[in-house]
Amino acid sequence: MEEQADTDGDLAMALQMQEEETMAAQREEQARERQHVAAREAMEAASALGRADKEMPPGTRVRVDGRGDGTVEGFEGHWIGANEHKIRFDGAREAVDVKLRDLDWQVLGPAGDGRGY
Repeated sequence: MEEQADTDGDLAMALQMQEEETMAAQREEQARERQHVAAREAMEAASALGRADKEMPPGTRVRVDGRGDGTVEGFEGHWIGANEHKIRFDGAREAVDVKLRDLDWQVLGPAGDGRGY
């Protein structure tokens, strides 16, 4: 009888551990999904700002047709004409001023992400 109780206890403990592992995996997946949603929302917000010729968050990754991929480092607004976004293109030593309003471009990743999407 004592052996049966030990077996039942071991089985109960194994089931509990399995349930806890499953719940932990679900929490991790939910956290990854929240991060993905937040990154997508940040990219959409940065894109909307840029399309409105307004300042995007420094660190935003962009791809500019004819120029390549780069990182937004700053912004200079102008009363007349297109505003200038300061972008350091990959492999370049210094950032350059780019009038995105006049070009085809897209956001690759949110500020601080470093991955690009």
